[in-house]
Amino acid sequence: LDSNRELLEFYGRVAKTGVPGQIDSYLEPLDMWFSISAYCPQKGFFVAIFDVITERKKAEETLRESEEKFRSLAEESPNMIFINKRGRIVYANMKCQEMMGYPREEFYGTQFDFLKLIAPQSRDRVKQNFMKHLANEEVPPYEYTLVTADGKPIEAIHTTKVIDYEGEVAILGIVTDITERRRAEAALHETNENLEALIQSSPLAITMLDPAGRVQIWNRAAEQIFGWKAEKVLG
Repeated sequence: LDSNRELLEFYGRVAKTGVPGQIDSYLEPLDMWFSISAYCPQKGFFVAIFDVITERKKAEETLRESEEKFRSLAEESPNMIFINKRGRIVYANMKCQEMMGYPREEFYGTQFDFLKLIAPQSRDRVKQNFMKHLANEEVPPYEYTLVTADGKPIEAIHTTKVIDYEGEVAILGIVTDITERRRAEAALHETNENLEALIQSSPLAITMLDPAGRVQIWNRAAEQIFGWKAEKVLG
């Protein structure tokens, strides 16, 4: 119940403020975790996109229980999982090798600079969050752009936790690829823009009211036919 209430408040905040957001939510009937991103295509409305992150959550829970179980699960995970200790990558799962194009032995090399995996526009943010972890501060999941060995960008959500690894403080990172989701959002945005252009260019009066009876759409033809400007009618 509390989770549902939090989710409804999140949707309402996005629809009201127009500020996009992201939240993790557990749906008990499905026994699944979701990363939910929402944005506001029009005031009073929201679009939500769900990513399944159950494996990521299981990986975090498993690490708390057993490093051996963690490694077994990490190798099978669809997400990139790594451990950074003192600025060096000391563990990277097979998905890191597959997605980033570097052999794991290169990740572990003493001269390997993990910042070369980060797109220039994201490096400052990654450095800042790395320093926060060193100061024992929690860092919420955040988005950044990775760059593969062959220069391909990958849009990702980075979840990090401070852990004890082999008796020292280290950072566990779980990276979720959201490149396809970003493409879907761009396609939805383009569709909304095309629909708006179609509505405004129509010779027919087109209007739309919400459940409370407030006008949400009032095109140019409606202005001409009824004599009311959109800014006087909307809302």
